[in-house]
Amino acid sequence: MRRIADEAGYDSSSLCRDLIMDWDELRALAADPLATIGAHTRHHYAVAKLPEEEARAEIAARVARLERELGRPCPHFSL
Repeated sequence: MRRIADEAGYDSSSLCRDLIMDWDELRALAADPLATIGAHTRHHYAVAKLPEEEARAEIAARVARLERELGRPCPHFSL
């Protein structure tokens, strides 16, 4: 897909940058009492297909980053 996008002159990373929330937007959302923020994997791998140690590392890294960025525990995980 990356090769096809490159050949077509399409910058898929710019689309991602334009559409995803940045950390300030996520912090604002997380401040709403009706919002629940859940972690997911660092690289968006299918955790069921990873060796257990690698899956745990993927999850733990993202949970730690969310907790650091939001300044509070992240008890939820979403697949």
